[in-house]
Amino acid sequence: MENNPDDLHTFTLCREDWERAIAALYEAAGDRMSRADTIGLDSTYGSTLYADGQQFRAVANYLETFLPE
Repeated sequence: MENNPDDLHTFTLCREDWERAIAALYEAAGDRMSRADTIGLDSTYGSTLYADGQQFRAVANYLETFLPE
């Protein structure tokens, strides 16, 4: 059977791994948004960086909803 790159695979991570991945996403979001503020949101690059940061934050928020208390 051939591997299709569009197929999703199921895997399990421990809670610590999920927390580490979510923390990395928040850190990446903060970094991009901070750089965007420094560059200026009125520039194309700055607004692109800011949008990128918002996407990272959205993914982190989404994943965080699935972590049990």
